[in-house]
Amino acid sequence: MSRLDPAGEAAIDWMLRLSSGTAGTEEHLAFERWLSADPRHRAAWERLQGGIAPAMDRLADAESRHPGQLQTATRLLRQSGISASRRKLLRDGGALALLLGASGLLVTQRDRPLNGLLADISSRTGERKRLRLDDGSQLVLDARTVVDLAFDRQQRLLRLRQGALLIDVASDTRRPLIVETAEGLVRALGTRFSVRQTPGHSLVEVQRHSVEITTRNGQRAVLANGQALDFERDRLTPLAASARLNAWVDGQLEVSDQPLAQVIDSLRPYHRGLLRLSPAAAELRVFGVFPLDDVTRSLQALKDILPIQVRHYGPLTLIDLA
Repeated sequence: MSRLDPAGEAAIDWMLRLSSGTAGTEEHLAFERWLSADPRHRAAWERLQGGIAPAMDRLADAESRHPGQLQTATRLLRQSGISASRRKLLRDGGALALLLGASGLLVTQRDRPLNGLLADISSRTGERKRLRLDDGSQLVLDARTVVDLAFDRQQRLLRLRQGALLIDVASDTRRPLIVETAEGLVRALGTRFSVRQTPGHSLVEVQRHSVEITTRNGQRAVLANGQALDFERDRLTPLAASARLNAWVDGQLEVSDQPLAQVIDSLRPYHRGLLRLSPAAAELRVFGVFPLDDVTRSLQALKDILPIQVRHYGPLTLIDLA
């Protein structure tokens, strides 16, 4: 599991301590000394300020009513790693709500992934973000995607922590461009391709030229234009080209004989509320094209074609067999 660097951990500690309402003059002076002691301290502080600072007042209020919130928040933020269990915790938000009650962290979590607050690049709930990297490559992030960058003289590395990206790679004969996932590496061979990180799996689809895939246990494959692949740490599985994996770039979800559970998982990054699917309905098979930017409309369409009921209780939506 990946962890924050020491500067990032210290920045979280300082933000929570200064937002507690009990910090005195000496503590503020100590913070100023820490901030000026190392450029990495200031950089970590500024990155954190851009993400979670607006929620701190509400967190302090929660601490006054329910002591222990600051300690819990510190632990959760420090442990913003990439395990499947933590991705599920952050995605669903249910356990976090029980831990933090009405604190601002829950509001922040529904707006963006907590493990994206200190990432190099991340996108919010319902947001598709387009940007140009320093090397000239064009990058598109799906909603709730988290990416870290490591560009140096030898390579251009994008670590995909969660979500999905599509990249149009700028030519650089000296530095290969590589997307790293939990399951392995995807190396561009002069190309345009998309990668999605899911629990235990990585999905790759090539739109132009080709890519080379290397799994964690050393298996290799070259994927050509129009081909798609699901790979795990020790397995490569070609995918039929019946639906575009990168249709999300156009705001669509294309589904061809997929379980309803997978469809709901694809809608979650575009919905600020909670979507709960019963095990009985999870295995229903789905075909169709659904709008990502209107989850309510997509749920209605699913209700029209499947024997399910969709019930709304404020921010909670329950999906079950009819």
